[in-house]
Amino acid sequence: KEFAEKIFEPYTQEATRNFVTENGSGLGMAICKNIVDLQGGQISVSSDIGVGTKFVVDIPYNTCLGENQKENDDDLDYNALDGKRIMVVDDVLINTVITKKLLEKHGVVVDCAQNGKQAVELFESKNDYYYDCILMDIQMPIMDGFEAAEEIRSKEKRYASLIPIVAMTADAFISNSANADRSNFNEYIIKPIAPNELYGKLIRLFNERG
Repeated sequence: KEFAEKIFEPYTQEATRNFVTENGSGLGMAICKNIVDLQGGQISVSSDIGVGTKFVVDIPYNTCLGENQKENDDDLDYNALDGKRIMVVDDVLINTVITKKLLEKHGVVVDCAQNGKQAVELFESKNDYYYDCILMDIQMPIMDGFEAAEEIRSKEKRYASLIPIVAMTADAFISNSANADRSNFNEYIIKPIAPNELYGKLIRLFNERG
């Protein structure tokens, strides 16, 4: 019970009865608390030897959409996505899988790249106007999203300057990237991706271009 007061501090571990600590860095609970704090919530713990431990996480969230938002979602013309070819560029596999499945749900043909360099190479390997859009993560190894978008725009392909490129990023990161050229992007989507934001922005881009 005495250790419960320190359990959320970084690099702290409780010793066993033989004064041997368990394997680990002592960061797990500190990370959990940081995640909860970032969402405006609270985490607490209660524990009894021989009985067990209970963690309680309390995070305030709206659990339903407002009426206006529901109407906007219902107005989306998903037919505008059917048959479109989109390149998804992200170095995190689970992000790629989720985005791919969201797009394929409405008939989109999806190709994937793991970093900016692969994205540039994939774009160059296709004919003009092959892709209808590129969804580009910003933070990636080898070549980041800013560099990749600039490379693509500089290509001699006729469509290089016209293809819609949508940045996928955390709001704080794109806002703090004052030295990066954001003019190469037509739009951006905040991660983690909300399906209706993804669909809505893509549909609007496609409709604007006819």
